[in-house]
Amino acid sequence: MVFDIATGIMGTACFWYFTRGLLKPRHGKEWDELFLSAGFFLLDIAIGNIGYSLPFMACIWGMMMIAYAGDWKVKLFLVVSYFTVRELVRFTIYHAFTVFFGGQVDRLTEKLLFGGASIELLQERLQMIETVYTVSFVSFFVLLLFLFLYFYKKQLLDGLGHVEGNETELLYLMVSTLVGFVYCAIIRSIQFVWEDGEVWILDKQFPIVRLLIPLGSILCLGAVFLAALLLKRVKDAIEKQKENQIYQNRLYDMEKYIRDMELMYADVRSMRHDLKNYVADMQILAQSGEEADKKAFSEYLRALKDRVEELDFAFRTGNPITDVVINRQFGNAAKKGIVTESAFMYPAKEAVEAFDISILLNNALENAVEACPEGGSISLSSKRQGKLYLISVQNTCEHDIFWEDGLPVSSKTGALHGQGIKNMQKIAEKYGGTVHARLENQIFYLEILLQTGNINSL
Repeated sequence: MVFDIATGIMGTACFWYFTRGLLKPRHGKEWDELFLSAGFFLLDIAIGNIGYSLPFMACIWGMMMIAYAGDWKVKLFLVVSYFTVRELVRFTIYHAFTVFFGGQVDRLTEKLLFGGASIELLQERLQMIETVYTVSFVSFFVLLLFLFLYFYKKQLLDGLGHVEGNETELLYLMVSTLVGFVYCAIIRSIQFVWEDGEVWILDKQFPIVRLLIPLGSILCLGAVFLAALLLKRVKDAIEKQKENQIYQNRLYDMEKYIRDMELMYADVRSMRHDLKNYVADMQILAQSGEEADKKAFSEYLRALKDRVEELDFAFRTGNPITDVVINRQFGNAAKKGIVTESAFMYPAKEAVEAFDISILLNNALENAVEACPEGGSISLSSKRQGKLYLISVQNTCEHDIFWEDGLPVSSKTGALHGQGIKNMQKIAEKYGGTVHARLENQIFYLEILLQTGNINSL
């Protein structure tokens, strides 16, 4: 009884470790974990492996439905995964232990038959062998189970939250687990068979299964682990692709910024070239007392003022990079006859990178210009309160919008279409912020909230 309790405690500890952190408790973390762990321990003592653990699994799944929030299919996956791994680990080492300790029993029996040991000594030795077998088997079994769950859980921690609600990814993980579960059920069904009142033991009749069953168990464990590992690798690759797209956008923004600066510099050089002529002509006109010359002098000054204003930005934000972005996008809007206004100010002396802001503004304003009809309007503003920094974009929108997870989805085809919102989300996540969008009375609202001074790594 004491050994059964100790075994139950170790099994409960493994299950607690496996599920901890993968699900969100409904009430309180400590109480829900205590409820599930206590239920697991009591059921492990009462039910154990009856019916290939199906009653045990059903009860644990029901308790998880009570204690934890989330998709029922994810909880079912965790239950089936744990019990499958437990059985596969058991079959991996079972025959090695039974063969070794069975050989010890056979040698003791031979000694008894040839008079080398008494019955009392044989019983004492058998009792000792049974104790050593049980303790060593359970200890090694729990150690291997914990090690596998440790590495398996590391693959699930990053991906299981994304799997929830994704039928394809969950099915992908579930297939290998179910294969292992069915394999264990088959082995349990044929390992011991009653025939004509006698126990028919599979490995006694066919010794080769002592090698095949552990090998099959190891392959099933490998399939379960590799399924989670490959899914994690795919998700990491997708995240890297998103990051690369953000850096490509940064490079693109820098190139546009440099081109705009080059154009402005060319205009400045041109004005410097013409300025000498302007000054010489105005000196002649200023020295003349003719009324016509005075009028020409006034027109010269007005033309010079207009030329200088052409070199200046209509919208100033306090940062040259965001100045270029806003003026370029609003220039594109003006070509479509769209009315624009801006109350945007760059958050000076705050930990927000200018090119991150430029990515947000480029994507948000480019989408706004594209969606806004001729004669519509676009409004850009920003607010700052403490460490919170809010960017708001409003634009007229008369067409239908496709939504997914509360954000608009591009209806266009192509690899890059729809990437703008994802890029904005990635930048917002970098600063511990969020992106929200809504459509009200044919006005599209986009709000990007950032926490300045709270930069997370991409």
